Amino acid sequence: MKKIFLSTMMLIGAYGFTQAQISGGIKGGLNFANQEYSSDGFSISPDMRTSFHLGAFAVVNFSDNL
Repeated sequence: MKKIFLSTMMLIGAYGFTQAQISGGIKGGLNFANQEYSSDGFSISPDMRTSFHLGAFAVVNFSDNL
């Protein structure tokens, strides 16, 4: 039981040191797409399509050399 408690406390303590080396956030935006296809005198021009994108990112610094 002491080993589990000690291991847990060490992991929690190590997490405090790594907290300063991790950053991140969210991203989002709007997309506008408009394409024209043409081949052998045949041309298609569909209407413009509007959509959105969402995402997340994280920056983790393991060491100065990595």
